[in-house]
Amino acid sequence: MFRDEAQAQTFRASRFRSRVSVPKVQLANKRFEDYKELLTPLMTFFTERGRLPTLEELPEAAVLNTEFGTLRRAFQIVLQATNPQEWDAISDRRRHDLLVYLALSHFGRRPKLRNLTPVVQNDIKSLFGSYQQACAAADLMLMSLGNLNVIAERCRQSAIGQKRPNSLWVHISAIEVLDPLLRLYEGCASRTIGRPQEANVVKFHFRQPRISYLFYPDFDTDPHPALHTSMQIDLRDLHVHYRDYDPDDNPPPPAPEGFDGDSRLSPLRKVRQIDPPGNRLGLTR
Repeated sequence: MFRDEAQAQTFRASRFRSRVSVPKVQLANKRFEDYKELLTPLMTFFTERGRLPTLEELPEAAVLNTEFGTLRRAFQIVLQATNPQEWDAISDRRRHDLLVYLALSHFGRRPKLRNLTPVVQNDIKSLFGSYQQACAAADLMLMSLGNLNVIAERCRQSAIGQKRPNSLWVHISAIEVLDPLLRLYEGCASRTIGRPQEANVVKFHFRQPRISYLFYPDFDTDPHPALHTSMQIDLRDLHVHYRDYDPDDNPPPPAPEGFDGDSRLSPLRKVRQIDPPGNRLGLTR
């Protein structure tokens, strides 16, 4: 519990901030090398927030201004040594993170701008122009969930997860790197009903507006894990259907074509390579 509303909202917004790495130096010039230690905090801040800091937000700002005139000029040195497109992608990622947060705040009480900390207010001003524009974009994103054709297209285009005829299966650890609309789709279920703590796979249905949370106890050790429990949420009426599975009646499914038998894979690849027990789930396929 937070006594300060601004701190509470900052914490909630941080839960939707995806992990991003600082772009690597690709063409180190002499000026960048000379000031690398001074420029590193600026690069770190931009990676975390998707924008340049204000003078009050970066302790090194005064020194950077003395050396380069402005923080923007200092960042130009960074751009010369790195790939500018990677920084643009970071800004887009942070913009999407905020959109998912603002869209899901619609289910509770969306905070007023004054209830946000100065750093989040600055994020919104820099990435959207105004709070009104940010909220309008978030509401449009939320409304687009009503079009299952759009959801289906995002699922089919996803580079993450196992694609099936009527659904996309994704390991829980990969949710934050999904398309922002799919993050919002799952967020509608987890925000209104809750995500089971033990769930390790999420099934995104796109023929019907449903999200299923699946629990495979041996997912990390068995290349063909058996399903233990599932929870399906119908987003039309928030009806929840739970189901437990008898291990004796739920044998490991056959491996997908091309499976090499290696279970020591990253979560992003693992979820592509399991073949869940189709009709035993009692879900539409």
